[in-house]
Amino acid sequence: MHKNIVAQFLIVIAVVGLCAGWSAYRYYSNYEETSFVYYETQIQKAGDAKKSGAPETRTVETLSAPDSPEMLDLAKGEKVLQIQKKKKVIKTRGLPINMGLDLKGGVHIVMEAIPRKGDTAPKAEEVEGVIKVMRARLDPQGVREVNIQKQGVQFISIDIPGEKDPEKVRQSLGQVAKLEFLYSGDEYLEEGFEVPQEWRDKPCDPRARSNDRCVVIDGAGLKKASPGFSSGRPSVSFTLQKEAAERFYEFTRRHVSSEQTGRNHYLAIAIDGRIISCPSINSGIPNGSGEITGSFTREEVKNLVDWLNSGALPLEVRVAEMRAVSPTLGKDSLSKSFFAGLLGLGAVVVFMIGYYRLPGVVASVALLLYIIIMFGAMSMINAVLTLPGIAGFVLSIGMAVDANVIIFERIKEELKLGKTLYAAVEAGFNRAITAILDANVTTLIATAVLYGFGTGPIRGFAVTLSLGILASMFSAVMITRVIMLIIAKGSKNPNLSLYGFGLTQGNNA
Repeated sequence: MHKNIVAQFLIVIAVVGLCAGWSAYRYYSNYEETSFVYYETQIQKAGDAKKSGAPETRTVETLSAPDSPEMLDLAKGEKVLQIQKKKKVIKTRGLPINMGLDLKGGVHIVMEAIPRKGDTAPKAEEVEGVIKVMRARLDPQGVREVNIQKQGVQFISIDIPGEKDPEKVRQSLGQVAKLEFLYSGDEYLEEGFEVPQEWRDKPCDPRARSNDRCVVIDGAGLKKASPGFSSGRPSVSFTLQKEAAERFYEFTRRHVSSEQTGRNHYLAIAIDGRIISCPSINSGIPNGSGEITGSFTREEVKNLVDWLNSGALPLEVRVAEMRAVSPTLGKDSLSKSFFAGLLGLGAVVVFMIGYYRLPGVVASVALLLYIIIMFGAMSMINAVLTLPGIAGFVLSIGMAVDANVIIFERIKEELKLGKTLYAAVEAGFNRAITAILDANVTTLIATAVLYGFGTGPIRGFAVTLSLGILASMFSAVMITRVIMLIIAKGSKNPNLSLYGFGLTQGNNA
């Protein structure tokens, strides 16, 4: 049993340490820089020039170039020594969690879907396909609370909370990202080569040996792409679907480069008709797995993986409008929400300590560690905190204490039966765990429904509440249990008045 407590204690330390460390890292790396130009004027004080050394001076800082003594507030006899133009950079740190559109603002973009040749307007299903791909690119985990809505026949409105680089978003959304594996015969194609449209329109016959240029497979046969490294350089690993994998293997095994004949066969890889890599076929490629290499940076690999996994846009799009969005609620609502959360937390701590005494202190410590875990978990999944999310966070604090209340009442019942403190704590947790699981699982089901059918802030509320439920279960079942067992194990003659009883218990095992 002692080894079990030690193992659980180490798990608690590892989880809390990881979340605290990650939160600290995000806090120190998540800052905004604002800069402004100012003028620093050094003024020699009147009548204080010394016989040796530099005269005494004072410094005046102004936002514009000083053009009059009144602006510098010169005293009689004072004179300007020098005026310097300087730049000051101010770093403003925020929470280690991304803020939502209502609290931080972001970017608003309107994209226009361009109809195909011969069509007067894009089809409704094609526009829905564009929206699906854009959502997968901007919010693959579904926790960023990106709001994407169709406007009219061919316009798509997108609100991205906390975004600082509109140009990066424009490039990501405007990229069609159609992947093609092209057979170029014995001709090596340089990176950046533009593939003619007639080549892209011609599919290859996987069973025929030919030197004609054609398309082996395209992005429709892609199953998954992931970032990797090849020879120490960033690359993209890919896996094909079964049918595409069989076609890919059949073609590559029939077009292997030969050293004996000196003839090479090249398989060019293109994105939107532009060559990014052109390796030679050295053997048949089975299992539908391979690697795309080139002169990529890590950022380019990440973007390429996101584009490939989200699929190609069914239509070309262009930016119709792009502008920054101010917070809809502002700092005042944010500060009031956090004050309400701190007030609720303080009230809960006072109640728990006043009613349950020592177990209440343990529950309060576990509650603080729970908050650290919550911040770390939300930061790790890159979740966005909105005002409804804060409400879910405050609600989860009460639910975290609810589990402790059930446990402590069970411990009291066990003590009334005359059990030792250690045995009562062990039995109390074992009896309470079923009720805690039942209550939390039913709430998790409700949050899953909200997340599945909700959008925007509703999803944010569901994510925050579900994370809070999981963290509260860990807090009660692991943190509170470990601390209580350690206290009980180390108490030779425990004073049960600290647990709500007016007696002292004898030595316990």
